[in-house]
Amino acid sequence: MNKLHENDYVLVHKSNNQMVRFHLHDSVIIYGSKAEALADCNDNQLVVRCTELPIELQVELLNGN
Repeated sequence: MNKLHENDYVLVHKSNNQMVRFHLHDSVIIYGSKAEALADCNDNQLVVRCTELPIELQVELLNGN
């Protein structure tokens, strides 16, 4: 990913502030809509717009998560 988009969302674990990843590839799961992210979200996670993530998590996404 070379640019963060306002329409992209990720799930973040409430307990450790880590983004949810694919198990096989260890890459962050990026959702194209809030509704899509909410559908996968559980009680231990938050839906967060990529552009509203803490800076260190934005950098992680920009560097290829």
